Amino acid sequence: MRSFFVVLLLAALTLPAQTPPLDVNTATASQLAALPGMGPVYAARVLKGRPYTAKNQLVTRGILPRETYDRIKDSIIAHRPVRRVTFPTLGLHSFGCGKSIVCA
Repeated sequence: MRSFFVVLLLAALTLPAQTPPLDVNTATASQLAALPGMGPVYAARVLKGRPYTAKNQLVTRGILPRETYDRIKDSIIAHRPVRRVTFPTLGLHSFGCGKSIVCA
């Protein structure tokens, strides 16, 4: 039984470390340029086209050719950008029941 765990541990240690996917909405130009088939020109185009709601938009919006996208698609993700909404003048607006969002 002990030898089984030793073999299992050695197998786990010899597996290549898998890097997490790179988010095209937050990656730097140098991180993007390091991907296979990418370079500084394509990286700049990706940065200029942000934000992306899906990684395939790199092709559908003409940012990357299909061949380049096919080489990197398993290494990237496109998290949807978070829209932050603030209400700086909330107290000045009426919502039908005074100046409160929560109406009882």
